[in-house]
Amino acid sequence: AESFLDKFIADARKDANERAKVKSIWNPKAFQQQTGLYTTSELQEFLPDILVSRRQFETLLAKYDSGSVDKSQPAVYEVMREQNRVEPIKEVRRQCFRAKLWLQKQAKRSGDRRDEKREASTDSTYETTYERIKRTLDDEDAQLLLVSRLQGKIQPAAVTQVRRSIEEIIDAIDQFVELLPQDERTVAMAIADSRQDTPLMLENLKDWQSKKAAMAP
Repeated sequence: AESFLDKFIADARKDANERAKVKSIWNPKAFQQQTGLYTTSELQEFLPDILVSRRQFETLLAKYDSGSVDKSQPAVYEVMREQNRVEPIKEVRRQCFRAKLWLQKQAKRSGDRRDEKREASTDSTYETTYERIKRTLDDEDAQLLLVSRLQGKIQPAAVTQVRRSIEEIIDAIDQFVELLPQDERTVAMAIADSRQDTPLMLENLKDWQSKKAAMAP
């Protein structure tokens, strides 16, 4: 039988899909027309974005662990969830999908196609690792939604669960990136290190609350 948490996560994923269509007050690019067209031939077009997204989650986790965040307040989790809808995190799922396609193309070019079992095993590894990223992103978003809707102060167990969900995302990305060639990772890391991080909304929680209130109908 489907558990309450499974149903909640399924509902949250549906809600996330609907919210992705809504323009965010923190994301000006949401007002641009989406074409959905992209290529997978050049890994450095999207691997740096994945590494920047990972760094953003790491920065978010460090901020979450700091004493400056009142983790007992539901608004903290609401704004963390809003961060998921801003670049670079907003694009990490799509960029990982492109990287997965790149890996699959490289495997075929290297001659894995001559061994059907080996090719199937390789594709399965890429698919499984990518699916883990998708799952951890969905679970973290669902967890944030659940906690943000709680009444009163957030209990320590929920605080810990949110932390674990972010750690799972970071670990899943690390596992996926390990599948990519070392030389490509080195170049991508240098590119990622040259980019500035997107400011965390948690740094300006009151400002976010004010803007949200101003946009309320």
